[in-house]
Amino acid sequence: MVGVKETLEVIEGRTNKLDSIKVQLMDYVVEALSSNWEEMRKTLNAAMDD
Repeated sequence: MVGVKETLEVIEGRTNKLDSIKVQLMDYVVEALSSNWEEMRKTLNAAMDD
């Protein structure tokens, strides 16, 4: 039977992995939004120049 200490170590490892995935997802979203923002800015500037 697995002891409490071992169970907590497993949970901590999974929590750390989820935290890492959360950071990666936030970085991806920020990068995607930044990219879209640049394209929208270019489009708006081009439209205003016409």
